[in-house]
Amino acid sequence: MIKTTKQGVFAKVLQNGSTNFYIKYSIHDKQYKVKLGSNLEGWTVHRANEERMKRIHTNIVPVSKRDRITLDRGADNYLESIRHKSDYKNTLGRYNNHIKQYLGHRLMYLIKPIDIQKLKSDLTIKVSFKTGKVLAPKTVDDMINLVHSIYNYYNRFSDIPIISPASVGKIERYNPDNARQRYLSTEEVNKLYWHIENRNSFTLNRNVKERVTQDLLIFTRLALSTGARLRSVLTIRKKDIDFNTGTVDIVNHKSKRRYKGYINKKLLHDLVEWCNSISDEYYVIGRHLKELHISTINRRMKVIMDRVFNEHILDSKERVVVHTLRHTFGSLLAIQGTPIQQISKLLDHTTLQQSLVYAKLSLNSGFNQVELLGL
Repeated sequence: MIKTTKQGVFAKVLQNGSTNFYIKYSIHDKQYKVKLGSNLEGWTVHRANEERMKRIHTNIVPVSKRDRITLDRGADNYLESIRHKSDYKNTLGRYNNHIKQYLGHRLMYLIKPIDIQKLKSDLTIKVSFKTGKVLAPKTVDDMINLVHSIYNYYNRFSDIPIISPASVGKIERYNPDNARQRYLSTEEVNKLYWHIENRNSFTLNRNVKERVTQDLLIFTRLALSTGARLRSVLTIRKKDIDFNTGTVDIVNHKSKRRYKGYINKKLLHDLVEWCNSISDEYYVIGRHLKELHISTINRRMKVIMDRVFNEHILDSKERVVVHTLRHTFGSLLAIQGTPIQQISKLLDHTTLQQSLVYAKLSLNSGFNQVELLGL
């Protein structure tokens, strides 16, 4: 960039032969540098000088890149960064259905904590189109956390960061205790198996397909044998199962890593026949090259679980859902005395702290270990 004959006007010759013009000026002791355009767009030294003088005399402060970013644009960038994640569609829906209409058009740097507090208040009384019920406190917290995540993602790549108006320090979260306490006893597990096998006697769909029933049964047995999360079970392929050792390679989609699970002998025997007619690349659940969507399993299992366990249950923590199968796996392991470190490994928890919820179920109080000391 070189000086021109006019003070504060600069030029830069590009490789294609065109020339870009820049101006520098000061307003209230603050320096500004602005790119105006090229000679191909009609800019000249004389015109650039006129623009500079106009800005100085009328105190025009240039609009920075930051000042042009709306929350919608920030959300687009953030959502694109999580497109590969399993909860992408859910996050996209939450933004479009609950945040966009309130704040999407607003410039990010102009959104204040009072605006987020107003959003929180409005969401607290908002009725979900899907359930017909008022949004749960945890759902409202998730919305506020989503706004905060959008700001955090923007700040990772911006030279001029914008302080998030949705940070925990500015907006208090409801932070409800939503940890599910419910797990199934062995008797309840057998009851669930029976209702899955006989679901045609109460399902609203009178054209019950036997292959779907068998899919649900195999899914439930795999979930209870491995403790894997819903999508992790759905993404087990035939090639992931070692039928000789009874081990299975499981994908933890939450932490993006693989770990080993184990299949009990009875289920392993049934899986040999179940997978006999499919190739190694096929998914076990659905027996197809295409992964079965989580909503398909959730929808079908919900009908059964609601009928068997949830008819008169109001507390969400006590309701039986698909994730209860994973909690049942950990709980029954603890009850039979499995060390908490082993439970943590089998559930592929990131930290031991996540597994401590099962410690209180252990019947091993430590008496045997104390007795062995003999002191």
